[in-house]
Amino acid sequence: MKRKSSHWFIQYFLGLSLLAVQPGYACIEQDFLNQAFKVEGRATGSENEFLYSEHLEQIPDQNGGTLKVDYKDINGSLFASKIVTYNCNPTTPSFILRDTRSGNVEGVRWNERDLESFQGDKVVRLDQPSRPAVVDAGFDNVIKLNWDKLMREESVKYDYLFARRNKFLKLRFTRSNPPKALKDKANQNIAFFKVGANNVIFRMLSSPIYVGYDIQSRTLAYYYGPTNLPMLDMDKPILITYTESQPG
Repeated sequence: MKRKSSHWFIQYFLGLSLLAVQPGYACIEQDFLNQAFKVEGRATGSENEFLYSEHLEQIPDQNGGTLKVDYKDINGSLFASKIVTYNCNPTTPSFILRDTRSGNVEGVRWNERDLESFQGDKVVRLDQPSRPAVVDAGFDNVIKLNWDKLMREESVKYDYLFARRNKFLKLRFTRSNPPKALKDKANQNIAFFKVGANNVIFRMLSSPIYVGYDIQSRTLAYYYGPTNLPMLDMDKPILITYTESQPG
């Protein structure tokens, strides 16, 4: 079995999104998630070679905010962009991902109370699981909403639906030591969490994702796992280091 196949469920989880139960969080109760920020991410490979950069900007509004992300290659040229719209659903937003080179467009959207995935003109109405889950950038809010529980080393489990496979998979979020690739990033100011399959067999056949968060600000500092961009053919884990964007 090639190593690439071991990441199949995680690749769909991040890049193509995992889908959620139901919309309707009260925005007023989630104000701490609806904050303005600008962040840059630097993606590197196993030899510390530069792969691409992410440029994220969150714009707060009365409906939970909008996240805009630009992806640029080694030459600084834009190759993909994404818009995430929360609409009072911090873990289950709608999103659209555009490949600026090929023109391909895909994403997930709410149509009233129905959840749909789309790739170009192809639209699929999705079955919904029986408990809360995550769509795309809502992954970050899962950590923040469950911060105290995770810091107490309790696990958090969510049902996920892979948009292109239309299949559910339960994932488990846990507090963790950093993986070997992030040993040099470990310090008392960073909390690491592991995300992997809850099912023992799936867990044996796949590799987990690791994320590191600044404990004081509760913001994402490191991501280690497969790329979340389906247009990139990468079969090895990457490291993304996030820093606050500098003005100017």
